[in-house]
Amino acid sequence: MSSSRKQSSIWEQEADHSKIKNYFPELSTDTNCEVCIIGAGITGLTLAYLLASEGKDVVVLEGDHIGAGATGATSAHLDPLTDTRPSDLLERFGLEQAGNILDSNFKAMKLIEEISRIYALDCEFKKIPGTFLAGTDEEQLLLEEEFEASKKLKLNPRFEQHSNIPFGQKAKLSFDLHARFQPVKYLFSLAKAARQKGARIFHGARVDNIKDSTAFLKGRQAKAKTFVMATHMPFGLHPIIQSRVYPFRSYLITAKLKSDFPDELFWDLNNPYHYMRRLSDSKPNVVLLGGADHRTGEKVNTMQSYVQLQRYASKHLDVESFESMWSAQFYLSADGLPLIGKASPFDDVYFATGFEGNGLTFGTVAAQLIADQIFERDNPAAKIYSPNRLNLTSSGKRFIMENFTTAKDFLMDRIDKNEQSPESLELGEGKVLTYKGEQLACYRDESGKLHALSPVCPHAKCHVRFNNSESSWDCPCHGGRFSATGELLQGPPTQDLKKRDDLLEEIEREDRPPA
Repeated sequence: MSSSRKQSSIWEQEADHSKIKNYFPELSTDTNCEVCIIGAGITGLTLAYLLASEGKDVVVLEGDHIGAGATGATSAHLDPLTDTRPSDLLERFGLEQAGNILDSNFKAMKLIEEISRIYALDCEFKKIPGTFLAGTDEEQLLLEEEFEASKKLKLNPRFEQHSNIPFGQKAKLSFDLHARFQPVKYLFSLAKAARQKGARIFHGARVDNIKDSTAFLKGRQAKAKTFVMATHMPFGLHPIIQSRVYPFRSYLITAKLKSDFPDELFWDLNNPYHYMRRLSDSKPNVVLLGGADHRTGEKVNTMQSYVQLQRYASKHLDVESFESMWSAQFYLSADGLPLIGKASPFDDVYFATGFEGNGLTFGTVAAQLIADQIFERDNPAAKIYSPNRLNLTSSGKRFIMENFTTAKDFLMDRIDKNEQSPESLELGEGKVLTYKGEQLACYRDESGKLHALSPVCPHAKCHVRFNNSESSWDCPCHGGRFSATGELLQGPPTQDLKKRDDLLEEIEREDRPPA
């Protein structure tokens, strides 16, 4: 199981992690290579496979284990249409550029299918229709607009109303472009294929810094000509990247139904939207349902997000029982497209982030694009996804809004709150409190022990907030996450929260009843 998740995904539950860890060793000595890839999710492993297939000397360094990051918590459906609806895609980018964006995603889907057919038959790759549902007259009009835009983009859409539409909806817009698979099994097979091609893959190898053509780990180093941060969000400070991507949490549940669910991927038109699909061929009556997205740190009682999904499922489906639940983190970008490539032509580091809710296809797009750039091949998508692109029309509003939120969080969290004793915390509860004029991130574990931390995230000095469903401290500014007792779970920070044990004895002494 991933150390960054309290609730493991269904994909992690099905995977044999002892086998995965035994197959790929830890890095025990310094190493040298041509290309050092940091992160063994779908981006990093696909890139390792592509580079090693063409003779590059590649090392992959994974801080936890294969599948421990975003790929292991994904919804595991493959969507080439991006999270931007066809009409918005046309309006923001125009017909030619929108076509290039879609072509890059179709190319990524084709590669995933090829790898699945050759190396990963057990990942259960299967093509399925993808369908938008309209429940009201207003939503039906929206679907009709998307239908016209989809025809312009040559997506071969199908529009239906008032006939054979599930869940009592009024209309639907469908595409034969989507697929589903088991992502952790896919990653394991992909990693084995990359290793067969010559890539060296190590787990338990957390990189803290890259400097002077060297990646620094605890007690070890990896020297390379080129580095790739395939970490979902680059660690360390990278303002040109991190000011244009914004962290969000998303929630997933599985529900067992009283009858089989159609083998189709459905979205509603809510904001944030919900999606649902059959889990697998072997479980046709189990549905995966997700949504309830919000900016990281925005909600304190995140357990309510699961309740919201369960209510939605109960309203639309014939639910017998709820089976599992987990959450994931993703990053929105300023214009709805990922940032892929170098931030500067003089750097030796490539970035890949801002995949929206479409990390499986965009992660594969990133691997294909970076591979082309490393081999100095032309790729029509290079300028579209460049971290240096500037498209004020498509990115200005979200850039201003999300960075305003970041600035507001930074300032408001520093305003003194009412004094409150940490002794008031219940078992399993965490809260940022003001104690004698000083703010503390306090947590009482299930045994009753109190933990006191600085609430200041070591990355950009924003204040963390407690996430009760994950029992973690989450930073709303750039998505850094820490355990309830302060240990780093997820970058971009590279250090733990500072412990304030110096105050614990004083707090406990003051709240101890007199003898």
